[in-house]
Amino acid sequence: MRNIPMLIDYLDLLRRHAASPSFEQFALEVAQSPAMLRYLDNDQNRRGKPNENFSRELLELFTTGIGHYTEQDVHEGARALTGWTFEGGRGNQRYLEKPRFVFRANQHDAGQKTYLGKTGNLSGEDVIHLAATHPQTAVFVSRKLHRAFVRDTPDEAAVAASAETFRRTQGNIRAVLEELLASELFFAPENRAAIIRGPVEFIVGAVRTLGQPRLDAKQLLNLAQTAGKMGQLLLQPDTVKGWDGGREWINDSALLTRLQVAAALTLGSKAPDLNVYPSVLALLGTERSPLGATLDGLAPKQRTYLTLISPEFHLA
Repeated sequence: MRNIPMLIDYLDLLRRHAASPSFEQFALEVAQSPAMLRYLDNDQNRRGKPNENFSRELLELFTTGIGHYTEQDVHEGARALTGWTFEGGRGNQRYLEKPRFVFRANQHDAGQKTYLGKTGNLSGEDVIHLAATHPQTAVFVSRKLHRAFVRDTPDEAAVAASAETFRRTQGNIRAVLEELLASELFFAPENRAAIIRGPVEFIVGAVRTLGQPRLDAKQLLNLAQTAGKMGQLLLQPDTVKGWDGGREWINDSALLTRLQVAAALTLGSKAPDLNVYPSVLALLGTERSPLGATLDGLAPKQRTYLTLISPEFHLA
């Protein structure tokens, strides 16, 4: 995707809805964003020639999840979403132009459709509403929140409780998060260090823990490229599904690269100069290092390096 304004608008959309009071509104704005329209081909979705790509991912990856819809739902959803496209920003001469969503009525299939059990002259907005408010969407979204904030393998009873809050508040993500982050579950000892940090989180965590030393543009670019070598190239997931995360972040190559990143930030010839090295508390969230006496007598650089490569630092 070469259109920079299109991508910036999409990132801004995600930030605005990070703790959205309305998941349905979030889903609608994503569906009408030029970046998503282009990425999943809905800008090619026309009456008589429905493109099912976005309609399928709306259900499979964004709302209900697999097993709670039929192929007919995918087809009918695509029909309802015909005519949703964008104008501006296309072509080699206009890639800096800001595109905007448009609805082209002459390309829309206005016939009767049946989608997730609802029959009528359904529009694109109707499809987004039905998918976003489907009972299973509450479970699907809540599970993602638990994986992001509690543990890689969520407790399904706890997910169900968050899903109930999601339904009760009509999809208020902020309310679900406030309840989750204030719960005993979130602070439970078994849920500490239960999430494997992804490449970007590992790199950003290391830099922040070192006191956010000044890094030049080339160093920042190198770190971004290194995250890609570990499996997380910023803004370019392998598929529309994004990154699976969890145990998928860890393999022999990725671990070796993590060791190299830690060395470059602490021991390397171009490592940033630090006036004060981070404490064990700053690095691991505890005053007692699990590495024990192993670190005694070592120089600050070496202690910091060994802590950064310890399993404990790779967990959140």
